[in-house]
Amino acid sequence: MPHWRKNLLQACDSFFRPKALFAELAASRDLGPGWAALGVTSVLFAIIAVTAHVRQVPMLEKPLWPLPHYRLWLAILLPAIWFLGCWLSAGVAWSLGRLLGLRRDMKTLLAAGMPALLTPLWPMQWPTELAVSLGLLNVNLPGFPGFWTRELMPASSFIYMLCLLWLSWGEVFNLDWKGAFALAVISLVPTLGFWALILR
Repeated sequence: MPHWRKNLLQACDSFFRPKALFAELAASRDLGPGWAALGVTSVLFAIIAVTAHVRQVPMLEKPLWPLPHYRLWLAILLPAIWFLGCWLSAGVAWSLGRLLGLRRDMKTLLAAGMPALLTPLWPMQWPTELAVSLGLLNVNLPGFPGFWTRELMPASSFIYMLCLLWLSWGEVFNLDWKGAFALAVISLVPTLGFWALILR
């Protein structure tokens, strides 16, 4: 089996056996599944950015920088943007871990944290964002479609990411469920804030 395919299948284990996957990654420190998750996420959301640009779908908020063709720049820079968000989450967890006397290296945190943060975006956000970029959905629609796009989908994505990160940090730091949950919440919020600031 090609190495990239093995990494991708292992990243997909976050859907089917997340606790076992994160335990394996915490022990092996293998970044392969994380890079696979990063690659797939970047390609999927680059499709959205290019589609929205071509169809001239209005942005919900003004872009952070007034660049012409902002969404095309996003499509190019998405790997760095996604990775920086994962690095931010791992950095917060690493710092808090040191304060608690739990020393783990950044490679271990990234190995387990990248799939936990990125794979939930595939089923939860990508289909809706693609529909928005195609003009099929928008936040102003009445009834459930608008409610899903505006509120339920973001909330569901947050909960899914939080649950996976909770499992991930529990395996990496060998924490009880309360400690791992607190660490997951504190390390997830800055990452989501960073992504929300840049992605449009």
